[in-house]
Amino acid sequence: MAQPAPGQRVTVYVYLDETTDRIVATAKWDRFLSEEPFPGQAGDEVKLFIAAETDLGYSAIVNGTHQGLLYYNEVFKPLRLGDTPTGYVRQVRPDGKLDISLQKLGYAEALDAAQVILDALRKANGSLPLSDKSEADDIYRRLGMSKKVFKKALGSLYKQGLVQLLPEQTRLVEGK
Repeated sequence: MAQPAPGQRVTVYVYLDETTDRIVATAKWDRFLSEEPFPGQAGDEVKLFIAAETDLGYSAIVNGTHQGLLYYNEVFKPLRLGDTPTGYVRQVRPDGKLDISLQKLGYAEALDAAQVILDALRKANGSLPLSDKSEADDIYRRLGMSKKVFKKALGSLYKQGLVQLLPEQTRLVEGK
């Protein structure tokens, strides 16, 4: 790693060098993570520490012990080194590393997204200029979720009779 610039964020592991009895830091933090199998499974909620940015996404320290990866195409909010979001294990890979998501998996993800949509509708006086035909960027900008998750959640709200779907907008059903 090159010399860090003033103000640049860098993840380091700090420890006591027993030879010199001095506190030292290394940017090779991944060497100090557990080599034991991850004690959890897909779907588990985990605490993350965003440690580095890679070509594929963000390397994260999971529960302070294991390494995981958040892929760029699954991150729908800005992240910085040092952030500590809650994540969810998507998959434990054969090499022991973890694929992580910031969203709950499966139906639980749609339930959370549905609540976000309802809250946004109520805040906007019952109408949002978004529909299942909206651009993914517009959905992300307004609600912070992918189009796929938005459509799942919207379908759930529609089936419950809570929203009315129009070509260019979504409306809250009166009295809901």
